Amino acid sequence: MNRSPDMSRAELNAEERLTTADRRPDDPELAADWALSRQLRGLETPPLPAGLRSRVMNATRRPQRPAWWLGMAAAVVIGLAVVLIIEPLDQPGGSPTVAEADLHDLQLALAGLEFGARRAGTVTGRQLAQSLSTTRIDLDEVPYANQVGYWIQPHTSNNH
Repeated sequence: MNRSPDMSRAELNAEERLTTADRRPDDPELAADWALSRQLRGLETPPLPAGLRSRVMNATRRPQRPAWWLGMAAAVVIGLAVVLIIEPLDQPGGSPTVAEADLHDLQLALAGLEFGARRAGTVTGRQLAQSLSTTRIDLDEVPYANQVGYWIQPHTSNNH
């Protein structure tokens, strides 16, 4: 059965009718395809050996989400909680207080977000640094080259 993306709608409909048909088609080639698909459906599927099954499952397992997603989700939830706590402050009455544990959770979530962002920046910078190169501009023939050159040429510094 051909599942090519360049098949026409009519061909796809005809193939669908063939696979769902209960009786053999009159066309000999279609009848052979129909009989083969019926025979293949009737075969028992043997179980995979344990070692092969575990290798296949490990190779197709979805990767775990990075930890910074959890930090971001926690920051959003805690931020929403803080907003809901602070919102009644506009109304006269008692003054609600934010629990110390909530502030600690918010600080932890923000620290996790900051760590994830710094780590992503470091990894991305390291990967991009290999493909980027600075261009040197020859300013010897340009008037006032020594004044302009300072602002054009990249300078390396140990402060960064």
